[in-house]
Amino acid sequence: MNYLQRQMLLLMENTKKYLANFLDYHEIDAVTPGAEDLRVYSTLIKVVEKASRENTSKAQLIEDIKELGGIAVKIARKIPEFRFFLK
Repeated sequence: MNYLQRQMLLLMENTKKYLANFLDYHEIDAVTPGAEDLRVYSTLIKVVEKASRENTSKAQLIEDIKELGGIAVKIARKIPEFRFFLK
């Protein structure tokens, strides 16, 4: 495994941990109030897990998050590694 692959794996693991452990219902609701936000949050976690399994590039993961829409982008911006890339 080369340096870039190790860094990508570390990013994916940190993202999964952050989504699973840091964001709770109240934090998600504060970002995007409404019932739709929890569904999008669940989908976002699945997208990150899939990217981790498939060793997806950071650029592709960012595009996948953007395709989920504005709510997913707002939630993902809470992750420090994505703040800069998701504007």
